[in-house]
Amino acid sequence: MNRIAVALLATLCLVGTSSAQSPNPHNGKWTISLDGKGTVDLEGTVIVKDDGGVWDVVARASKNPCVGREYPITVQKSSAEELTFTVNRAKTLTGCKDSTYTFKKFDDRTMKGEVGEGRAASLVRN
Repeated sequence: MNRIAVALLATLCLVGTSSAQSPNPHNGKWTISLDGKGTVDLEGTVIVKDDGGVWDVVARASKNPCVGREYPITVQKSSAEELTFTVNRAKTLTGCKDSTYTFKKFDDRTMKGEVGEGRAASLVRN
């Protein structure tokens, strides 16, 4: 009976180890470029670390306190071909709205997507 229990426990340990979540394939620092499309082009940094990270787009908008700040991100989905994350503005500054963006693999270093109103965006791995 003890041998069966030990074997079962060993099997469960191996299954638990193999099913552990692997690191996010998009971990690291990315340069984000946003097409101005009628406004100025913007650039900044996105740092991805497993299921979180940081969004920091440099912008000046004296009338909008939600623009040009560093915000935490929450990764919603991550695969070799796609990255979806939410920029958590509401948690940082009352009155700001969260935004969720999806980027798809373009090549080995670049992902492309849209951010609000059809504005093209790209992430390039540093």
